[in-house]
Amino acid sequence: MICPPCARCWTPAAVRPSRCIAASTFPAICAPPTGSCRKGISQLAALLRLRDELDGPEVLIGAGVNAAVIDELRAALPGARAFHASCKTLLESGMTFRREGVPMGLPGLDEWHIQQTDADAVRAAKAAVMR
Repeated sequence: MICPPCARCWTPAAVRPSRCIAASTFPAICAPPTGSCRKGISQLAALLRLRDELDGPEVLIGAGVNAAVIDELRAALPGARAFHASCKTLLESGMTFRREGVPMGLPGLDEWHIQQTDADAVRAAKAAVMR
């Protein structure tokens, strides 16, 4: 199996056994250890090179992806062709009683906003991939 965010693990020995039909249909998801795909361009370049050299699985680039990032990465990494983007936006929740320090769920979660996929962001990301 491939350790997605780590090019050190992606060696011929690691890739070749997984070339069966079932394994090759799943991409390697790459969210660089930097927390942002923009900060991980050198790691992504290495993974894309290995993908091409070894006929490895697709590299699915994630972590902070939106239409602008797709354009930027495709300019910097011509082999980049698969992206994962949540295209989320934060909406105000309907919660009216809000008391700081009294969580209604898990501590540390934002309870006053709802994450929702933004259809316009999805359309923009799709357009960026299709360019």
